[in-house]
Amino acid sequence: MVGRLLDRAPLGTRATCSDNGWINGPIFLEWLRYFVEMTRPTAEKKVLLVLDNHESHKYLEALEYSTQNHVIFTSLALHTTHKIQPLDTCVYGPFKNYFEQEVSLFQRTHVGRIISQYDVAKLFGEAYMKAASAQNAVKGFSTTGIWPTNRNVFNDSDYIPSTVTDRPETTHDPDVNEQRQTVDVTNASNANIMEVERRQSNDSDRTMSPCLLENWVGRFNSKTPEPTLDDQEIQTPKSREDDQQVVQYSMGNVSPDKQHNKNEDILHSTPLDIRPIPKIVPNKTSRKRKVQRAEILTSTPVKEEQRQKEERKRKKLTLKKNLNKDKPSTSIKRQKKKTKRGQKKI
Repeated sequence: MVGRLLDRAPLGTRATCSDNGWINGPIFLEWLRYFVEMTRPTAEKKVLLVLDNHESHKYLEALEYSTQNHVIFTSLALHTTHKIQPLDTCVYGPFKNYFEQEVSLFQRTHVGRIISQYDVAKLFGEAYMKAASAQNAVKGFSTTGIWPTNRNVFNDSDYIPSTVTDRPETTHDPDVNEQRQTVDVTNASNANIMEVERRQSNDSDRTMSPCLLENWVGRFNSKTPEPTLDDQEIQTPKSREDDQQVVQYSMGNVSPDKQHNKNEDILHSTPLDIRPIPKIVPNKTSRKRKVQRAEILTSTPVKEEQRQKEERKRKKLTLKKNLNKDKPSTSIKRQKKKTKRGQKKI
């Protein structure tokens, strides 16, 4: 790596490069050694490192190194880092704003100049020194409820968006997962059909009954003069029996029990009955992906799992090497082709 890339970076900065630009296991191990050098954990004062479930954080050599140097890795639950990871909540957010400010200031002061890779360290350093403060670090742990420990830091409104994607927990058995997916799809389709039927029934309920329609048309066609003020004073109010007859006439042949139940349904309907929360149907995919969860990464089961992965990788590499050895090289193939061509010419 070229040292000029770190010009005007914060003091004590160390940098490295990868082939594809993303972090991997060896780079994480290099960072971990620097972390241990700065924090100096001991057997009496161990250090807890909160991480996400990236595969580089499960690098076997890094896990063994952390155990030897009294560092405990704990991973966060899937799709929760935007809420419970201290860096995401109180450091990275301000850092992005400060970095954008530094970039815009650089472009205003250096008109027509393109930001190169040699200018990134300076821009990063200015924004990092503002965002990575002790106050933001302490606030990051307190707002997420990690320290001081607060189990009630989130309320019910924080979990409402997850109700759209509620589905049973997946297992490692593919047959069980496939059965659950088919059940979810059928339930979603049945729910959609029921919703359509419910709306159609509501629309049909809104239509006017034939007898009531004839009554209104007859009253409209009979051109009776509107009553005057004197006539209105003379007219007596309708009795309750007449009102009951009108209601019975308008409802048609519906029985009183059904009318009562219908009125109860209308009175006790909720907004969720009118417009239920939509459910996302899970996508059918053949990709097998292990479900991630919050766990202690430096524990023995995780280490054993990583050892088994490393052994499988080594076996695959040895098999490939053996197969390549058994195959004839390209130079031998070319020589055989040349000899065959020479024999044909002769």
